[in-house]
Amino acid sequence: MSKAHLKKLFLFMFYGSLMIALLFSFKGRQMDVQQFLPSMLSNAQEFEVIETHPLTYAGYKNINGQDTLQGYVVFGQGSGYGGPVSVLTATDPNGNILKVRVVGYATETPSYIQSVLRGDFLKQFIGKSVDEPLEIGRDIDKVTSATLSSRGITDAVRQASHGLGRNQFALNISEPSENINLGIKEIGLALLIFATIIGVRLKINKLRWVVIICSIFFTGFWFNCSISLANIASGLMGFFPAFKQNLFWYILIVGIPLIIFLSGKNLYCYWLCPFGGIQEILAKIGGGKLKCNHNIGTWLQKIKYMLVWIVLILSFCFKSPSVGGSYEPFGVLFGFQGVSVQWILLSIILVVSLFIRRFWCLYFCPVGVINEIIIKARRFVNSLFQKKQEQGILTNKGRTL
Repeated sequence: MSKAHLKKLFLFMFYGSLMIALLFSFKGRQMDVQQFLPSMLSNAQEFEVIETHPLTYAGYKNINGQDTLQGYVVFGQGSGYGGPVSVLTATDPNGNILKVRVVGYATETPSYIQSVLRGDFLKQFIGKSVDEPLEIGRDIDKVTSATLSSRGITDAVRQASHGLGRNQFALNISEPSENINLGIKEIGLALLIFATIIGVRLKINKLRWVVIICSIFFTGFWFNCSISLANIASGLMGFFPAFKQNLFWYILIVGIPLIIFLSGKNLYCYWLCPFGGIQEILAKIGGGKLKCNHNIGTWLQKIKYMLVWIVLILSFCFKSPSVGGSYEPFGVLFGFQGVSVQWILLSIILVVSLFIRRFWCLYFCPVGVINEIIIKARRFVNSLFQKKQEQGILTNKGRTL
């Protein structure tokens, strides 16, 4: 078998296995929350489903032969940074919140959700009534380092509480109006993208460094947001946050790849990526002139593709896009959050980047692989159009003859 045939076979297996795993990820996503019910209402001896929208359980305790209502447990879902966050909210018989527990966050970036769970964020809901606003910035304070995760949890609690209020207490509860969240975060990212497009088209190399430095402080340290394999896996699995409240996410995760496809140029990696910018600055400091052996470099770039394949397969099979965040160093550096292994990995990458320019980007970055695939898809589409045009020209010539 020739090398060309082997390559085609490999690509077929590469993309085919990913498609099968992705289809599998859509199967059996319904969460069984019954295992959590006793911990939500410790006094209740049995639970009964009394409503399905939202899913609501009534907890009872047998007192003197009578089933006495102990409270309610309601299931709610909100959109976090990486996908849906599932939450159970327990109330007493009068509709006052007793306990809030996050029971499902497999799609969420671990460092973001842990920063919420470690603090006192969930305690803010205790004692509030089901008819209160339960809204970030109004009666609930967000976690600055995990804005979307804390917003997703709040939305889930509000969905559950207000649903209970309407169904069981016949309360007329109005929901907060959803205006498009267009602020400094979204405008800043849009300006960076615009500057990148202008710089690339007009070949203004000095503007590139302005964009890189702004991206490091703005997208990196200030907002701690970047394109990641976890975000990409989340989108492929159909986990999209609410558009109006998460315009930044759509500009970053949908808008930039679309621009890369239309332009055929990897604008993100070389202009907008904060972690790539950090590596370039380190290379300036350390010289960054060391070159990896050609054969070793070739194999490392192949391994980069295999790493992406493995992580995506695991993400789809375990229905957990956050698997991708386990080896990406972005959140560790800019969010100052991570386990010991992640800090060690980050330290190694930063030290090596002093001597090998964009070491992580060249040999390990999963986002670079995705962007390369997008550009290859663009070239493939172009080739199809060119063939169609050539066939049209030949057909016209045949008719003329």
